[in-house]
Amino acid sequence: HADRSNSHFTTCVQKPSLSFLAVGDTGEPAEPQRRVAAQMALSAVRNPIDFLLLLGDCFYPTGVKSMDDPQWNSTYEVVYAQQQSLKVPHYAVNGNHDYYNKAPLAGVERSHYSMSSTWRMPSLWYTREFLFDGNLGCEGYGSVSALFVFLDTMVLTEGDGHQRAKSTCSPEKAHEHWMWLKKVLSEATAEWIIVVGHHPVYSAGEHADQTQLVKELDPLLVEHGVDLYISGHDHDMEMLSNGKGLTYAIAGSGSKLDNIQVSHKKLVFQKLEYGFTSLQVNRSHLEIKWMSQTGGVLHKHVQTPRKLPKTTVNDEIREEETKQLHTDPTDLGNVQAGVKQGQQNDGQVKTYMVGPVVLFGLIAVFGLMAVTVGRKFRSERSVDPENTAFRSMEDVSPGRPVHELQDLT
Repeated sequence: HADRSNSHFTTCVQKPSLSFLAVGDTGEPAEPQRRVAAQMALSAVRNPIDFLLLLGDCFYPTGVKSMDDPQWNSTYEVVYAQQQSLKVPHYAVNGNHDYYNKAPLAGVERSHYSMSSTWRMPSLWYTREFLFDGNLGCEGYGSVSALFVFLDTMVLTEGDGHQRAKSTCSPEKAHEHWMWLKKVLSEATAEWIIVVGHHPVYSAGEHADQTQLVKELDPLLVEHGVDLYISGHDHDMEMLSNGKGLTYAIAGSGSKLDNIQVSHKKLVFQKLEYGFTSLQVNRSHLEIKWMSQTGGVLHKHVQTPRKLPKTTVNDEIREEETKQLHTDPTDLGNVQAGVKQGQQNDGQVKTYMVGPVVLFGLIAVFGLMAVTVGRKFRSERSVDPENTAFRSMEDVSPGRPVHELQDLT
């Protein structure tokens, strides 16, 4: 099986949030695929991303045969990896079509041996943790953690009924994967937990709910406070919810489109449209936007973490300052008593305060004289009205972005 000795890495991101795109079922090299990819690249130009999630079925119809298969170039590299704004890590999982050539490890091998590629699949299942928004650097107090858990749902479902995948999706391997997943989720301490797979748990699309994942995976997601499960497989755009903070997102229309919709009690949004998802996570919110191939926002969802986020050093300082600025009304009697006591002691300390008060008064007088002379000197200087170094900020047209302003000196 795949080597999982390096299946977990922690990455430090020196910014207050994570931004990334996710798209599934991208393996059909035709015009719709290129339109979606172009819009993804444009989106990443406008809002730079930290990484990209590939949700499986990256090569139709039967996957690649090896890490050197020509499809790597024609279907992946020239479409996604060579876009300048998309030259970030692309974290991928296998889909059912990626198993049909009986070479599911081709993506793992390419991840290990093709250093020029953006492709990342260190194992069939793996994790990535991102630390961000730290006050003293990522290892400092207050940083936020987002844990991404990447699954191989073909292994979890023992081939999902596909005979061509039976030989590579044995019950023994499925057991190993389930045990790994339970351990990862039970030990997770991250503020955000996002699970990535190819098959949906719930879906109002062509394939509908995945029975085994509903029975075995969904209870784990709920129990361990997972915030988002994102997948492809059905070739549409969907959002479903359990009503308790767990969101199921589907973005499986990266290159193919279904025309089947079914009713579903958990369904919040569905659209038969080529597209992708744009996501951003910060300390307090996760935002998901389902984007069309033309750049329009089809649906937007914002949620808070199911786990309470950590406070930062700055938060604690602001909280302490607030306490100092706001006097508890119940302490008002003590304050008044203190004033009376101060008045009684005032006569005792006046004698000792005369010297310092006189000295301070003399210093203040001389300082005021110096400031007055300085102002008079500056007001007599001749100022060239054409000298733009003295131009008022009122000369700047209102509403112009900061990056468009010229250097006034």
